[in-house]
Amino acid sequence: MYELTAPPDSLALTDQRSRNVSNGWPRAALWLTIATALAFTLVMAYLELHLGFIHRLTEIDDGVYFGEGVMLVHGILPYRSYVDVQPPGIAVLMAPFALLGRVTSNRVAFEVGRIFVVAVGMANIGLLGRLVRRRHWLGVLTALLVLAFYLDTIIADHTILLEPLLAFGTLLGFLIVFDDTETATTSSTRWLVAGAVIGLTTSIKIWEVIPLIVLLVFASLRGRRCLSYYVVGAVGAIAVVCAPFFVLAPKKFFHEVIVVQVTRSHLYQVGEKSRLWNLLGASVPKHLPRSEILWAPIALLIIAALVYWLILSARRGYSSRWLTNLDACVITCLILVGLSFLATGEYDSHYGGFFAPFLALVLSAIAVRLVPMVKPIVAVCFAIVLIVYFGLSDRSFFETKYPNIPTTAIDRTFSPSACVLSQTYSPLILSNRYDLFEPTCPRALDIYGIELTDGHGVAGRDSDGRAAKLQADWLKWLHRADGVILYSPASKDPNIGVVADTYFTEHFVLEKKIDTLFIYKRD
Repeated sequence: MYELTAPPDSLALTDQRSRNVSNGWPRAALWLTIATALAFTLVMAYLELHLGFIHRLTEIDDGVYFGEGVMLVHGILPYRSYVDVQPPGIAVLMAPFALLGRVTSNRVAFEVGRIFVVAVGMANIGLLGRLVRRRHWLGVLTALLVLAFYLDTIIADHTILLEPLLAFGTLLGFLIVFDDTETATTSSTRWLVAGAVIGLTTSIKIWEVIPLIVLLVFASLRGRRCLSYYVVGAVGAIAVVCAPFFVLAPKKFFHEVIVVQVTRSHLYQVGEKSRLWNLLGASVPKHLPRSEILWAPIALLIIAALVYWLILSARRGYSSRWLTNLDACVITCLILVGLSFLATGEYDSHYGGFFAPFLALVLSAIAVRLVPMVKPIVAVCFAIVLIVYFGLSDRSFFETKYPNIPTTAIDRTFSPSACVLSQTYSPLILSNRYDLFEPTCPRALDIYGIELTDGHGVAGRDSDGRAAKLQADWLKWLHRADGVILYSPASKDPNIGVVADTYFTEHFVLEKKIDTLFIYKRD
Protein backbone atom coordinates (compact mmCIF):
# COMPACT_ATOMS: atom_id res chain seq x y z
CA MET A 1 0.00 0.00 0.00
CA TYR A 2 0.94 3.65 -0.39
CA GLU A 3 3.28 2.96 -3.28
CA LEU A 4 4.08 5.41 -6.06
CA THR A 5 3.40 2.73 -8.65
CA ALA A 6 3.56 4.64 -11.94
CA PRO A 7 4.56 8.26 -11.61
CA PRO A 8 4.69 10.60 -14.59
CA ASP A 9 8.10 10.99 -16.13
CA SER A 10 8.50 14.52 -14.75
CA LEU A 11 8.01 13.23 -11.21
CA ALA A 12 10.12 10.11 -11.47
CA LEU A 13 12.21 9.36 -8.44
CA THR A 14 15.24 8.79 -10.66
CA ASP A 15 16.60 11.32 -13.13
CA GLN A 16 18.26 9.00 -15.66
CA ARG A 17 20.10 11.88 -17.29
CA SER A 18 22.11 12.55 -14.12
CA ARG A 19 22.72 9.01 -12.86
CA ASN A 20 26.23 8.32 -11.66
CA VAL A 21 26.52 4.60 -12.33
CA SER A 22 29.72 4.11 -10.37
CA ASN A 23 28.24 4.83 -6.93
CA GLY A 24 24.47 4.83 -7.42
CA TRP A 25 24.13 8.56 -6.79
CA PRO A 26 22.44 10.71 -9.44
CA ARG A 27 25.01 13.37 -10.21
CA ALA A 28 22.70 16.29 -9.43
CA ALA A 29 21.73 14.87 -6.02
CA LEU A 30 25.36 14.13 -5.16
CA TRP A 31 26.58 17.65 -5.91
CA LEU A 32 23.61 19.27 -4.20
CA THR A 33 24.32 17.21 -1.07
CA ILE A 34 28.02 18.07 -1.07
CA ALA A 35 27.35 21.77 -1.65
CA THR A 36 24.74 21.92 1.13
CA ALA A 37 26.99 20.08 3.58
CA LEU A 38 29.85 22.48 2.83
CA ALA A 39 27.58 25.51 3.27
CA PHE A 40 26.32 24.11 6.57
CA THR A 41 29.91 23.50 7.69
CA LEU A 42 30.87 27.09 6.88
CA VAL A 43 27.90 28.40 8.87
CA MET A 44 28.77 26.26 11.89
CA ALA A 45 32.47 27.17 11.62
CA TYR A 46 31.44 30.84 11.67
CA LEU A 47 29.40 30.21 14.82
CA GLU A 48 31.99 28.11 16.61
CA LEU A 49 35.17 29.97 15.68
CA HIS A 50 34.38 33.51 14.62
CA LEU A 51 31.55 34.10 17.12
CA GLY A 52 33.30 31.93 19.69
CA PHE A 53 30.44 29.54 20.44
CA ILE A 54 32.90 26.73 21.01
CA HIS A 55 33.96 28.29 24.32
CA ARG A 56 30.87 30.34 25.24
CA LEU A 57 27.87 29.75 27.47
CA THR A 58 24.99 29.18 25.04
CA GLU A 59 23.06 26.35 26.70
CA ILE A 60 22.48 24.76 30.09
CA ASP A 61 21.93 21.19 28.92
CA ASP A 62 25.28 20.68 27.19
CA GLY A 63 27.16 20.82 30.48
CA VAL A 64 24.75 18.30 31.98
CA TYR A 65 25.17 15.81 29.13
CA PHE A 66 28.96 16.04 29.08
CA GLY A 67 29.01 15.87 32.88
CA GLU A 68 27.09 12.59 32.76
CA GLY A 69 29.90 11.06 30.72
CA VAL A 70 32.48 12.33 33.23
CA MET A 71 30.50 10.86 36.12
CA LEU A 72 30.16 7.53 34.30
CA VAL A 73 33.88 7.08 33.66
CA HIS A 74 34.46 7.71 37.37
CA GLY A 75 32.04 4.89 38.24
CA ILE A 76 29.17 7.15 39.36
CA LEU A 77 25.91 5.93 37.82
CA PRO A 78 22.82 8.00 37.02
CA TYR A 79 19.54 7.31 38.87
CA ARG A 80 21.39 5.37 41.55
CA SER A 81 23.80 8.14 42.59
CA TYR A 82 22.25 11.30 41.17
CA VAL A 83 19.07 12.52 39.45
CA ASP A 84 18.97 12.19 35.65
CA VAL A 85 15.74 12.90 33.78
CA GLN A 86 17.02 11.51 30.45
CA PRO A 87 17.69 7.91 29.36
CA PRO A 88 21.31 6.82 29.87
CA GLY A 89 22.27 6.74 26.19
CA ILE A 90 23.82 10.21 26.22
CA ALA A 91 25.95 9.33 29.27
CA VAL A 92 27.28 6.27 27.45
CA LEU A 93 27.90 8.31 24.28
CA MET A 94 29.78 11.04 26.16
CA ALA A 95 31.95 8.54 28.08
CA PRO A 96 34.67 8.37 25.36
CA PHE A 97 34.92 12.17 25.39
CA ALA A 98 35.17 12.09 29.19
CA LEU A 99 38.04 9.59 28.87
CA LEU A 100 39.71 12.02 26.48
CA GLY A 101 39.28 14.64 29.19
CA ARG A 102 41.20 12.50 31.67
CA VAL A 103 44.12 12.35 29.23
CA THR A 104 43.96 16.04 28.24
CA SER A 105 41.47 18.25 30.13
CA ASN A 106 37.73 18.57 30.47
CA ARG A 107 37.83 21.81 28.50
CA VAL A 108 39.47 20.15 25.50
CA ALA A 109 37.14 17.16 25.66
CA PHE A 110 34.06 19.38 25.94
CA GLU A 111 35.07 21.42 22.90
CA VAL A 112 35.77 18.21 20.96
CA GLY A 113 32.28 17.03 21.95
CA ARG A 114 30.80 20.21 20.53
CA ILE A 115 32.68 19.66 17.27
CA PHE A 116 31.43 16.06 17.23
CA VAL A 117 27.81 17.26 17.29
CA VAL A 118 28.54 19.58 14.35
CA ALA A 119 29.91 16.53 12.50
CA VAL A 120 26.67 14.69 13.32
CA GLY A 121 24.77 17.58 11.72
CA MET A 122 26.88 17.21 8.57
CA ALA A 123 26.21 13.46 8.56
CA ASN A 124 22.47 14.16 8.81
CA ILE A 125 22.66 16.16 5.59
CA GLY A 126 24.45 13.27 3.89
CA LEU A 127 21.88 10.74 5.13
CA LEU A 128 18.99 12.88 3.93
CA GLY A 129 20.60 13.43 0.54
CA ARG A 130 21.12 9.68 0.21
CA LEU A 131 17.52 8.99 1.20
CA VAL A 132 15.97 11.30 -1.42
CA ARG A 133 18.66 11.00 -4.09
CA ARG A 134 16.30 9.46 -6.67
CA ARG A 135 13.83 12.33 -6.48
CA HIS A 136 13.70 15.25 -8.89
CA TRP A 137 16.51 17.71 -8.19
CA LEU A 138 14.01 20.27 -6.85
CA GLY A 139 12.86 17.76 -4.22
CA VAL A 140 16.46 16.98 -3.26
CA LEU A 141 17.35 20.66 -3.00
CA THR A 142 14.26 21.44 -0.92
CA ALA A 143 14.97 18.65 1.58
CA LEU A 144 18.62 19.65 1.99
CA LEU A 145 17.95 23.38 2.38
CA VAL A 146 15.21 22.85 4.94
CA LEU A 147 17.26 20.46 7.09
CA ALA A 148 20.54 22.40 6.89
CA PHE A 149 19.25 25.94 7.44
CA TYR A 150 16.10 25.38 9.47
CA LEU A 151 16.38 27.69 12.49
CA ASP A 152 16.20 24.95 15.12
CA THR A 153 18.77 22.83 13.28
CA ILE A 154 21.30 25.64 13.66
CA ILE A 155 20.32 26.12 17.30
CA ALA A 156 20.57 22.41 18.15
CA ASP A 157 23.70 21.53 16.19
CA HIS A 158 26.08 24.11 17.66
CA THR A 159 26.71 22.32 20.97
CA ILE A 160 26.10 19.04 22.82
CA LEU A 161 22.33 18.59 22.56
CA LEU A 162 20.21 15.51 21.93
CA GLU A 163 18.19 16.57 18.89
CA PRO A 164 20.99 16.15 16.26
CA LEU A 165 21.57 12.61 17.57
CA LEU A 166 17.84 11.84 17.32
CA ALA A 167 17.77 13.16 13.76
CA PHE A 168 20.78 11.00 12.87
CA GLY A 169 19.23 7.80 14.26
CA THR A 170 15.89 8.52 12.60
CA LEU A 171 17.34 9.25 9.17
CA LEU A 172 19.62 6.22 9.33
CA GLY A 173 16.69 4.01 10.32
CA PHE A 174 14.60 5.39 7.45
CA LEU A 175 17.44 4.83 4.99
CA ILE A 176 17.79 1.21 6.09
CA VAL A 177 14.04 0.55 5.81
CA PHE A 178 13.12 2.54 2.70
CA ASP A 179 16.44 3.03 0.88
CA ASP A 180 15.97 5.08 -2.33
CA THR A 181 12.93 3.12 -3.54
CA GLU A 182 10.81 4.77 -0.81
CA THR A 183 9.06 1.43 -0.32
CA ALA A 184 9.40 -0.45 2.95
CA THR A 185 11.81 -3.34 2.57
CA THR A 186 10.81 -6.98 2.92
CA SER A 187 14.27 -7.95 4.18
CA SER A 188 14.03 -9.16 7.77
CA THR A 189 17.74 -8.43 8.26
CA ARG A 190 17.21 -4.80 7.34
CA TRP A 191 14.31 -4.56 9.77
CA LEU A 192 16.49 -6.05 12.49
CA VAL A 193 19.25 -3.47 11.91
CA ALA A 194 16.74 -0.62 11.65
CA GLY A 195 15.15 -1.70 14.92
CA ALA A 196 18.56 -1.70 16.61
CA VAL A 197 19.34 1.81 15.29
CA ILE A 198 15.97 3.21 16.39
CA GLY A 199 16.28 1.43 19.73
CA LEU A 200 19.71 2.91 20.41
CA THR A 201 18.35 6.34 19.53
CA THR A 202 15.39 5.85 21.90
CA SER A 203 17.89 5.19 24.69
CA ILE A 204 19.12 8.77 24.18
CA LYS A 205 15.72 10.44 24.40
CA ILE A 206 12.25 8.93 24.60
CA TRP A 207 10.91 11.18 21.82
CA GLU A 208 12.30 8.58 19.41
CA VAL A 209 9.45 6.30 20.47
CA ILE A 210 7.25 8.13 17.91
CA PRO A 211 9.17 7.00 14.77
CA LEU A 212 9.74 3.66 16.53
CA ILE A 213 5.97 3.07 16.71
CA VAL A 214 5.31 4.40 13.20
CA LEU A 215 7.91 2.04 11.73
CA LEU A 216 6.38 -0.74 13.81
CA VAL A 217 3.19 -0.35 11.76
CA PHE A 218 5.07 -0.61 8.48
CA ALA A 219 6.97 -3.65 9.73
CA SER A 220 3.66 -5.35 10.56
CA LEU A 221 2.44 -4.63 7.02
CA ARG A 222 5.50 -6.43 5.65
CA GLY A 223 4.74 -9.63 7.52
CA ARG A 224 5.19 -11.32 10.84
CA ARG A 225 8.85 -12.10 10.22
CA CYS A 226 9.76 -8.46 9.53
CA LEU A 227 7.76 -7.35 12.56
CA SER A 228 9.40 -9.84 14.90
CA TYR A 229 12.91 -8.96 13.69
CA TYR A 230 12.21 -5.24 14.07
CA VAL A 231 10.87 -5.68 17.62
CA VAL A 232 13.82 -7.87 18.59
CA GLY A 233 16.29 -5.29 17.25
CA ALA A 234 14.58 -2.34 18.97
CA VAL A 235 13.97 -4.02 22.32
CA GLY A 236 17.42 -5.60 22.33
CA ALA A 237 19.18 -2.28 21.67
CA ILE A 238 17.19 -0.46 24.35
CA ALA A 239 17.90 -3.26 26.82
CA VAL A 240 21.63 -3.28 26.15
CA VAL A 241 21.92 0.42 27.02
CA CYS A 242 19.23 0.85 29.67
CA ALA A 243 18.97 -2.51 31.47
CA PRO A 244 22.12 -2.16 33.64
CA PHE A 245 20.98 1.22 34.94
CA PHE A 246 17.39 0.04 35.41
CA VAL A 247 18.39 -3.05 37.35
CA LEU A 248 20.50 -1.01 39.79
CA ALA A 249 17.77 1.61 40.44
CA PRO A 250 14.42 0.51 38.95
CA LYS A 251 12.11 2.88 40.84
CA LYS A 252 14.25 5.96 40.30
CA PHE A 253 14.85 5.07 36.65
CA PHE A 254 11.13 4.76 35.94
CA HIS A 255 10.21 7.91 37.86
CA GLU A 256 12.93 10.16 36.45
CA VAL A 257 13.00 8.96 32.84
CA ILE A 258 9.29 8.20 32.29
CA VAL A 259 7.11 9.97 34.87
CA VAL A 260 9.05 13.24 35.06
CA GLN A 261 9.42 13.46 31.27
CA VAL A 262 5.69 12.96 30.73
CA THR A 263 4.55 15.38 33.44
CA ARG A 264 7.32 18.01 33.30
CA SER A 265 6.39 21.66 32.88
CA HIS A 266 7.75 25.10 33.68
CA LEU A 267 6.34 28.18 35.30
CA TYR A 268 7.11 30.30 32.25
CA GLN A 269 5.29 28.59 29.40
CA VAL A 270 5.96 29.24 25.72
CA GLY A 271 2.65 29.99 24.01
CA GLU A 272 1.25 27.91 21.18
CA LYS A 273 1.68 30.76 18.69
CA SER A 274 5.39 31.07 19.45
CA ARG A 275 5.81 27.29 19.34
CA LEU A 276 4.05 27.09 15.98
CA TRP A 277 6.21 29.79 14.46
CA ASN A 278 9.32 28.17 15.85
CA LEU A 279 8.34 24.80 14.35
CA LEU A 280 7.70 26.52 11.02
CA GLY A 281 11.30 27.67 11.14
CA ALA A 282 10.65 31.35 11.69
CA SER A 283 11.24 34.00 14.28
CA VAL A 284 7.97 35.37 15.62
CA PRO A 285 7.17 38.63 13.75
CA LYS A 286 6.15 40.98 16.55
CA HIS A 287 4.79 43.67 14.26
CA LEU A 288 1.97 41.50 12.88
CA PRO A 289 -0.94 40.61 15.20
CA ARG A 290 -2.05 37.67 13.04
CA SER A 291 1.19 36.59 11.40
CA GLU A 292 -0.16 33.08 10.76
CA ILE A 293 -1.97 34.58 7.75
CA LEU A 294 1.37 34.74 5.95
CA TRP A 295 1.31 30.96 5.69
CA ALA A 296 -2.09 30.94 3.94
CA PRO A 297 -0.64 31.27 0.38
CA ILE A 298 1.81 28.45 1.11
CA ALA A 299 -1.02 26.24 2.36
CA LEU A 300 -3.08 27.01 -0.75
CA LEU A 301 -0.11 26.16 -2.97
CA ILE A 302 0.34 22.83 -1.20
CA ILE A 303 -3.36 21.97 -1.55
CA ALA A 304 -3.30 22.96 -5.23
CA ALA A 305 -0.29 20.70 -5.82
CA LEU A 306 -2.01 17.72 -4.20
CA VAL A 307 -5.26 18.27 -6.10
CA TYR A 308 -3.37 18.68 -9.37
CA TRP A 309 -1.51 15.44 -8.72
CA LEU A 310 -4.75 13.53 -8.15
CA ILE A 311 -6.31 14.95 -11.33
CA LEU A 312 -3.19 14.18 -13.35
CA SER A 313 -3.09 10.63 -12.02
CA ALA A 314 -6.76 10.05 -12.91
CA ARG A 315 -6.37 11.41 -16.45
CA ARG A 316 -3.28 9.31 -17.20
CA GLY A 317 -4.61 6.18 -15.58
CA TYR A 318 -2.12 6.02 -12.72
CA SER A 319 -2.92 4.55 -9.35
CA SER A 320 -4.56 6.90 -6.85
CA ARG A 321 -2.17 5.56 -4.23
CA TRP A 322 0.22 8.39 -4.86
CA LEU A 323 1.94 8.32 -1.47
CA THR A 324 5.12 6.30 -1.13
CA ASN A 325 5.76 4.35 2.05
CA LEU A 326 8.34 6.96 3.03
CA ASP A 327 5.86 9.79 2.44
CA ALA A 328 3.22 8.15 4.62
CA CYS A 329 5.78 7.47 7.35
CA VAL A 330 7.20 11.00 7.55
CA ILE A 331 3.78 12.67 7.32
CA THR A 332 2.61 10.59 10.28
CA CYS A 333 5.76 11.42 12.24
CA LEU A 334 5.46 15.10 11.35
CA ILE A 335 1.91 15.27 12.68
CA LEU A 336 2.60 13.30 15.85
CA VAL A 337 5.84 15.10 16.72
CA GLY A 338 4.35 18.51 15.92
CA LEU A 339 1.24 17.91 18.04
CA SER A 340 3.34 16.61 20.93
CA PHE A 341 5.50 19.76 20.84
CA LEU A 342 2.43 22.01 20.76
CA ALA A 343 0.79 20.17 23.65
CA THR A 344 3.76 19.46 25.91
CA GLY A 345 4.09 21.35 29.17
CA GLU A 346 7.59 22.59 28.34
CA TYR A 347 9.11 23.76 25.08
CA ASP A 348 12.58 24.95 24.10
CA SER A 349 13.61 26.27 20.70
CA HIS A 350 16.13 23.50 20.06
CA TYR A 351 13.34 20.89 20.24
CA GLY A 352 12.62 21.65 16.60
CA GLY A 353 15.91 20.00 15.67
CA PHE A 354 14.01 16.70 15.96
CA PHE A 355 11.11 18.11 13.90
CA ALA A 356 13.41 19.23 11.07
CA PRO A 357 13.97 15.87 9.25
CA PHE A 358 10.24 15.21 8.96
CA LEU A 359 9.51 18.75 7.77
CA ALA A 360 12.32 18.51 5.21
CA LEU A 361 11.05 15.20 3.79
CA VAL A 362 7.43 16.38 3.62
CA LEU A 363 8.31 19.66 1.89
CA SER A 364 10.56 17.72 -0.47
CA ALA A 365 7.68 15.44 -1.46
CA ILE A 366 5.49 18.49 -2.06
CA ALA A 367 8.17 20.13 -4.18
CA VAL A 368 8.41 17.00 -6.35
CA ARG A 369 4.67 17.15 -6.97
CA LEU A 370 4.90 20.82 -7.86
CA VAL A 371 7.24 20.09 -10.77
CA PRO A 372 4.48 19.62 -13.43
CA MET A 373 2.93 22.93 -12.35
CA VAL A 374 5.99 25.14 -12.58
CA LYS A 375 8.57 26.24 -15.09
CA PRO A 376 12.31 25.93 -14.37
CA ILE A 377 12.56 29.62 -13.48
CA VAL A 378 9.79 29.16 -10.92
CA ALA A 379 11.67 26.22 -9.40
CA VAL A 380 14.78 28.37 -9.06
CA CYS A 381 12.71 31.12 -7.42
CA PHE A 382 11.30 28.53 -5.02
CA ALA A 383 14.81 27.57 -3.92
CA ILE A 384 15.79 31.24 -3.55
CA VAL A 385 12.72 31.93 -1.41
CA LEU A 386 13.70 29.04 0.89
CA ILE A 387 17.23 30.39 1.30
CA VAL A 388 16.00 33.93 2.02
CA TYR A 389 13.30 32.71 4.40
CA PHE A 390 15.61 30.59 6.54
CA GLY A 391 18.39 33.15 6.28
CA LEU A 392 16.17 35.85 7.77
CA SER A 393 15.00 33.42 10.45
CA ASP A 394 18.55 32.41 11.38
CA ARG A 395 19.69 36.02 11.59
CA SER A 396 18.10 36.49 15.01
CA PHE A 397 20.15 33.59 16.39
CA PHE A 398 23.38 34.92 14.87
CA GLU A 399 22.74 38.36 16.35
CA THR A 400 22.11 37.05 19.88
CA LYS A 401 24.85 38.05 22.29
CA TYR A 402 26.11 35.13 24.37
CA PRO A 403 28.51 35.72 27.27
CA ASN A 404 32.05 34.45 27.28
CA ILE A 405 32.85 31.90 29.96
CA PRO A 406 34.66 33.74 32.80
CA THR A 407 37.36 31.07 32.94
CA THR A 408 40.02 33.38 34.37
CA ALA A 409 37.74 34.55 37.17
CA ILE A 410 36.70 30.99 38.02
CA ASP A 411 40.35 29.84 37.96
CA ARG A 412 41.33 32.55 40.44
CA THR A 413 38.29 32.09 42.66
CA PHE A 414 38.33 28.30 43.07
CA SER A 415 41.17 25.83 43.46
CA PRO A 416 41.32 22.76 41.17
CA SER A 417 40.01 20.58 44.02
CA ALA A 418 37.09 22.88 44.99
CA CYS A 419 33.53 21.52 45.02
CA VAL A 420 31.42 24.09 43.17
CA LEU A 421 27.63 23.84 42.86
CA SER A 422 26.21 25.42 39.71
CA GLN A 423 22.95 25.84 37.83
CA THR A 424 24.98 25.42 34.64
CA TYR A 425 28.17 23.37 34.49
CA SER A 426 29.56 24.56 31.17
CA PRO A 427 31.59 27.35 32.87
CA LEU A 428 33.13 24.89 35.34
CA ILE A 429 33.90 22.34 32.62
CA LEU A 430 35.56 24.95 30.40
CA SER A 431 37.49 26.24 33.43
CA ASN A 432 38.61 22.71 34.40
CA ARG A 433 36.86 23.07 37.76
CA TYR A 434 34.27 20.31 37.34
CA ASP A 435 34.69 18.02 40.39
CA LEU A 436 31.25 16.50 41.09
CA PHE A 437 32.78 13.02 40.79
CA GLU A 438 34.85 13.64 43.94
CA PRO A 439 33.40 11.79 47.00
CA THR A 440 33.08 14.99 49.05
CA CYS A 441 31.29 17.00 46.36
CA PRO A 442 27.50 17.31 46.07
CA ARG A 443 25.93 15.08 43.39
CA ALA A 444 23.78 17.79 41.83
CA LEU A 445 24.57 17.58 38.13
CA ASP A 446 21.16 18.75 36.87
CA ILE A 447 19.60 21.12 39.39
CA TYR A 448 16.72 21.87 37.04
CA GLY A 449 16.02 18.15 36.69
CA ILE A 450 16.11 17.78 40.46
CA GLU A 451 13.58 20.61 40.75
CA LEU A 452 11.32 18.71 38.34
CA THR A 453 11.75 15.49 40.31
CA ASP A 454 11.24 17.05 43.75
CA GLY A 455 8.53 19.41 42.53
CA HIS A 456 6.38 16.70 40.92
CA GLY A 457 7.26 17.66 37.36
CA VAL A 458 7.15 21.45 37.74
CA ALA A 459 10.15 23.77 38.09
CA GLY A 460 10.74 27.48 38.41
CA ARG A 461 7.82 28.31 40.71
CA ASP A 462 7.70 29.92 44.14
CA SER A 463 6.29 26.79 45.75
CA ASP A 464 9.64 25.08 45.06
CA GLY A 465 11.05 27.19 47.87
CA ARG A 466 8.60 25.50 50.24
CA ALA A 467 9.06 21.94 48.96
CA ALA A 468 10.58 19.99 51.86
CA LYS A 469 12.50 17.52 49.68
CA LEU A 470 14.01 20.23 47.49
CA GLN A 471 15.00 22.36 50.47
CA ALA A 472 16.63 19.36 52.15
CA ASP A 473 18.59 18.81 48.94
CA TRP A 474 19.72 22.44 48.83
CA LEU A 475 20.94 22.33 52.42
CA LYS A 476 22.81 19.09 51.77
CA TRP A 477 24.49 20.57 48.69
CA LEU A 478 25.42 23.83 50.40
CA HIS A 479 27.01 22.03 53.34
CA ARG A 480 29.35 20.24 50.92
CA ALA A 481 30.02 23.09 48.47
CA ASP A 482 33.00 25.42 48.40
CA GLY A 483 31.29 27.74 45.94
CA VAL A 484 28.04 28.31 44.06
CA ILE A 485 27.31 29.74 40.59
CA LEU A 486 23.77 31.02 40.00
CA TYR A 487 21.87 32.83 37.25
CA SER A 488 20.35 35.27 39.75
CA PRO A 489 21.08 36.46 43.30
CA ALA A 490 20.40 33.70 45.80
CA SER A 491 17.81 35.83 47.62
CA LYS A 492 15.75 36.10 44.40
CA ASP A 493 15.96 32.46 43.34
CA PRO A 494 12.47 30.93 43.80
CA ASN A 495 13.94 27.48 44.40
CA ILE A 496 16.02 28.48 47.42
CA GLY A 497 13.67 28.59 50.38
CA VAL A 498 14.01 30.54 53.64
CA VAL A 499 16.06 27.94 55.52
CA ALA A 500 18.48 27.30 52.64
CA ASP A 501 18.75 31.03 51.93
CA THR A 502 19.60 31.71 55.59
CA TYR A 503 22.43 29.18 55.50
CA PHE A 504 23.57 30.57 52.13
CA THR A 505 23.68 34.15 53.46
CA GLU A 506 25.66 33.13 56.52
CA HIS A 507 28.30 31.04 54.77
CA PHE A 508 28.72 32.42 51.21
CA VAL A 509 29.69 35.80 49.82
CA LEU A 510 29.33 37.17 46.29
CA GLU A 511 32.82 37.04 44.79
CA LYS A 512 32.06 38.26 41.27
CA LYS A 513 29.15 39.05 38.99
CA ILE A 514 30.08 38.47 35.33
CA ASP A 515 27.41 38.85 32.64
CA THR A 516 24.57 36.56 33.71
CA LEU A 517 26.55 34.59 36.30
CA PHE A 518 26.70 35.26 40.04
CA ILE A 519 29.80 33.58 41.50
CA TYR A 520 29.67 32.90 45.24
CA LYS A 521 32.47 31.59 47.45
CA ARG A 522 32.32 30.07 50.91
CA ASP A 523 33.21 32.66 53.51
